[in-house]
Amino acid sequence: MRQKENSTPIRVLGMAALLMLAALAAALVLWQLEGRRTYTLRLPSPEDIAELVVTQGESEARFSDRKEIDAVTGLLLADGRTSTRESIQDMPVNVENCIQIDYRFAGGGGSTLFAYEKQNGCWLEQPYNGIYALTREEFEALAAPSGLMQTKTSQLP
Repeated sequence: MRQKENSTPIRVLGMAALLMLAALAAALVLWQLEGRRTYTLRLPSPEDIAELVVTQGESEARFSDRKEIDAVTGLLLADGRTSTRESIQDMPVNVENCIQIDYRFAGGGGSTLFAYEKQNGCWLEQPYNGIYALTREEFEALAAPSGLMQTKTSQLP
């Protein structure tokens, strides 16, 4: 009878250890899954846009023509941009050659994105959403939006 009495505490300790191990495994799985969240670039509907303003340093380009706005929006939405990198602030920090892209809505208000260079790469950031990779060519097209309009608007219907 004594063997049964002594084995009960051992069983309880074994079950507690097993539960702790299961909880640790579940926590590790959740930690890994959190880093895999996918963010999708969200841009306003074309009919809501009254004007697009692209600013880099002291230079500013304003676009209100639908073909011009569609050309820039088409470039930004290339390949259905998705990312696992989250944006957690109003604007990027410690970046080079920052380009601010402001969508101004017909009913007031707006939406802002930033294109920039950082760590030998080009990035597009939508505040509080995601950070998306840009090719060098896409970044340079945004840096010279008048050239983008000349090349892209001729391809639009």
